Amino acid sequence: MLQRIQTVYLLIALISSTVFLFTAFAQIHAESLYYFDNFGITHIEDGKSIMEIQTIPILGLNSLIIIITLISIFLYKNRKLQIRLSSINLLLEIGIYGLIAYYAYFIAQATIEAPISWQISIIIPFSNAILIYLAIRAMLKDEALIKSLDRIR
Repeated sequence: MLQRIQTVYLLIALISSTVFLFTAFAQIHAESLYYFDNFGITHIEDGKSIMEIQTIPILGLNSLIIIITLISIFLYKNRKLQIRLSSINLLLEIGIYGLIAYYAYFIAQATIEAPISWQISIIIPFSNAILIYLAIRAMLKDEALIKSLDRIR
């Protein structure tokens, strides 16, 4: 399973998606400091974490990405299905940026009205998209190799 390079790419994408699930990817500086992560936009007041806006679609999409990546890793014998799932996963990685932009610029700006400072963890979905693309390319190369070996027989 871990002998193929696409499995390594998918495993790195799985680990970084899991890290992205639990890190804040933006801060909003208003009268208090707000944290924007997969669970919502929260701020800490009197030692308590108070949820201002829930971002359930971002949490659901990131969880779906993690599940699809995990399934794709174990489908190494069925390359065609692995390619399809990875292609869907690539689209979901791109779609997560759309949801983040929607919540950051339309919902948070209308509610909190303060500037947003992005954290370094915001590049994780982009790096995952690159890793998944590389995995798809490696899967297609394996598929072409298998087809060429079948022609020789």
